[in-house]
Amino acid sequence: MKTSYIIFFMVLMLGIIGWFLIWPAVQDISQLSQSVNDWQSQLADAKAAKQGLAKLQGEFNRLKSKADQIDNALPSEKDLPDLLVQAEALASQSGLVLGSISFTSQQQPSLPPGTEAPEEAAPAKILQVTLSLDGNYTGLKNFLTALENNLRVSDVSSISFLGESSGTDTGKLNISFNVYFKS
Repeated sequence: MKTSYIIFFMVLMLGIIGWFLIWPAVQDISQLSQSVNDWQSQLADAKAAKQGLAKLQGEFNRLKSKADQIDNALPSEKDLPDLLVQAEALASQSGLVLGSISFTSQQQPSLPPGTEAPEEAAPAKILQVTLSLDGNYTGLKNFLTALENNLRVSDVSSISFLGESSGTDTGKLNISFNVYFKS
């Protein structure tokens, strides 16, 4: 009988040890497992946010590139030296010789009656560029095509051609066009 008391006492001690020592450890492990799951969920959310951020970064870079193109097409000031270089380059690429160039500030055209300009957008200012060129009709066509494809926004307002002599297609060209800027 003594052995049965000893066995009962040992089982009881194991139960008490299990209740006070092992059960709290099991609960701690359960809490740690839940904490690990929470951290894994937060990690997955952070990875998804990182991917979203990378996508937004790519979109931002794409839009920034377009904004830079717009800034180049509509600069913030007249930038006369750049206009002079562009005019000379366009003329020489087209087979024309630039004789003279002049710049004239233009008044902003008024809006038709009953229309209002948007408050958030300042109207672009106009600079008229007049070029005196020497060349032929083909050069003129090439120049107009190059001007049309040029990055800076421009509108041709007048063209005149004065032939040198009969039988030749060379002569003096006068071209006036407007360029725009923000300032």
